Amino acid sequence: GLGIFFDTYANSRQAHSFPFVMAMIGDGRTSYDNANDGQSNNAGFCESDFRRKSVPTKGKITYHRQSGTVNLKLQTKAWDQWDDCFTLTDVKLPTIAYLGFTAVTGEVHDNHDIISVTTNTITKGDFTMKTNNNNTPPPPKKTGVMWYLKFLGACAVFVALVMAFKLSKGSNDNKRF
Repeated sequence: GLGIFFDTYANSRQAHSFPFVMAMIGDGRTSYDNANDGQSNNAGFCESDFRRKSVPTKGKITYHRQSGTVNLKLQTKAWDQWDDCFTLTDVKLPTIAYLGFTAVTGEVHDNHDIISVTTNTITKGDFTMKTNNNNTPPPPKKTGVMWYLKFLGACAVFVALVMAFKLSKGSNDNKRF
């Protein structure tokens, strides 16, 4: 199988910076090398500062069975701007695919949320794409007239509350005797 690791902490001294993304081709018997951040399992990697970004960090994995290539692209800078991370060659993955997600690659770990997963299949005959897509861009930010009207409405409610308080205080002052 194929494992892709988004690693944020150096468990040992490394020649590359962190965070980084690494691929491991598994044979069903070899374990991930936690003590050395998977360096003995490394099939390909890239350094990528994917934490605390203004856009959601995304990974796009493309596998071509006939050519045996796996490509990983990352979105970290702008919406729908994909940067190449790595390309693996001579990869033979099982014909039946299983998709799983897990966490903790060492002693110190980070919290990451998986918001959505989209899978695509390209058929050989007509190259049409079948998509199960629940990964839509965020709604546009509301600006302009609607924001101004909401602000004016909030101010009006505040003024009404202040006036009601003053009127009730004034009527209570008349009830002293």
